[in-house]
Amino acid sequence: MTLETPPLSSPAPSRARSATAALAYLALAVATLIQAVSTAQAAPNSLGAPLPPTDCVEALRSANIERLKGNTAGELTKLRAAQPPCDSGITGLAAMLRFHRRAPLPPEEFDALSRAVVDKTSVPGFQLSFGVAQQLVRQSDLDPDILRRVVELLEARSNQETGEQAAGSQGFAERELQVRRLRVVAEAHLKLDNHEQYAATLERLFALDKPDDVAWALLTYYREAENWDRTLELLEGLKESNPHLQPSYVLTLARAGRRAPLMKELEALAVEAESRRATATTSAANGAGDAAEGAVQTTGEGTKRSTAKSAAIFIGNGAKPPGEGIGGSHTEVRFFTSIATEIAWQFRDGGHDQDAETVFRRILSVDPNHVIANQALLHYYGSDAERAAYQDAVATQRAATTDPVELVNQGADLLAGRDYQGAYDVLLRVVSDFADDGVLEGEAVWYNFAIAAYRVEQWEHAANAFGNALEHSERVQSLVFGGMAKAKQGQHQEAIPMLQRALELDPKQRSAHYQLWVSFRTLGNESEAAKHRAAYDANQ
Repeated sequence: MTLETPPLSSPAPSRARSATAALAYLALAVATLIQAVSTAQAAPNSLGAPLPPTDCVEALRSANIERLKGNTAGELTKLRAAQPPCDSGITGLAAMLRFHRRAPLPPEEFDALSRAVVDKTSVPGFQLSFGVAQQLVRQSDLDPDILRRVVELLEARSNQETGEQAAGSQGFAERELQVRRLRVVAEAHLKLDNHEQYAATLERLFALDKPDDVAWALLTYYREAENWDRTLELLEGLKESNPHLQPSYVLTLARAGRRAPLMKELEALAVEAESRRATATTSAANGAGDAAEGAVQTTGEGTKRSTAKSAAIFIGNGAKPPGEGIGGSHTEVRFFTSIATEIAWQFRDGGHDQDAETVFRRILSVDPNHVIANQALLHYYGSDAERAAYQDAVATQRAATTDPVELVNQGADLLAGRDYQGAYDVLLRVVSDFADDGVLEGEAVWYNFAIAAYRVEQWEHAANAFGNALEHSERVQSLVFGGMAKAKQGQHQEAIPMLQRALELDPKQRSAHYQLWVSFRTLGNESEAAKHRAAYDANQ
């Protein structure tokens, strides 16, 4: 006899609908019972945990049916009812923990659940299945005491399996389970901040299986611990399939003090960068030649071509003044110079001056305009003749610059590097020659020029520039230094209001108090002078 169901377009009779639902729930119940029994039977293969009682399995099956129906409240009711028949083990508690991950329990109930788990796992000889152990470890708000107990149980079983493996009695399935178990142990150690145990567990995992994710985790750990030898070993295994790790590998060679392989790697990177640059430059030159010929054919007129040469040779290696191109921007060039620069500074900081100089000079052979390498060689290793040639080249290049924004940036860089005369010369040109180009419409250029002028004792320029800066922003430093620049010119009467305003904005400006003491005393106002001298002394 077959059960006929009406077509979807027709309303089903209530009895047929009830029968269909009953059959569906029956099938669901059978499936969940099979799943529960299968899970229970698999437990002894984990840590030897005994099978849960039949009435426990039945109670959890009922709760699982409610979960599959989407009845969260009903599921929780069934789970609570399942705790007495499941009391002989931890299966019922583990089910509650799984529920808590999906739908957090009230804090007081979860605390009680945690205490019950602690009590269970504290019984000598307690057997914990791997699935429950994994569930416990991955519980975000689990009590640390539970975690520690779980780790003890898992490690005890893992040590036993290691002995079985050494004796040759461990099969493939057991080995795979051991790998999974060690992953959970490592996760638990990390949550407990047991960093050394975490690394030791990862090393055991790596020895068993050598998975990439474990290698990456170990790499992160040993980098942070500055264990460069082990970091190198891991990088050597990973960089073959991950070329982007090459910079890390080279830098780690430097940190590990492996000079010979480091220099070999650097030279290989330099040769690659030079080769790529030469290829790109040749292609660009051919393209430019084709374009020029096309222009001649189009216009029918002769074309005079000129080649601009570098204004000077400095560092003795054919370098060009900063700002000129290197024949195209290439990833390989930047890749090499960024790595080599960091290594050169590591050599320098470690007292290996000869190695540092060698690397800096190799950088310039690849990128003659590399500013940091040029500056380092001039400052630390250059001769007087090289320094003079460099300064001449820089001056020539700046004189040829016609972009006011570029000059403004150069002035800011020089000021930051405390080259006050250079900053003054560059910014004086900006404020003198480019007043109509819009670059003087903000405070920054005037303020930078004012600071540079003050430092080289160009008091009139400094005072005027601070005044222009104050039209855009009432900066305390502009008031203080502007007032002092006025005083340096003997304009004490004009300086006093600026200095007083600075103190209104910031009463702790000792320099303002000092200059007011000098200015008032110069003007014969001894009482005001004494007041500011006292304030100056009090702010020490």
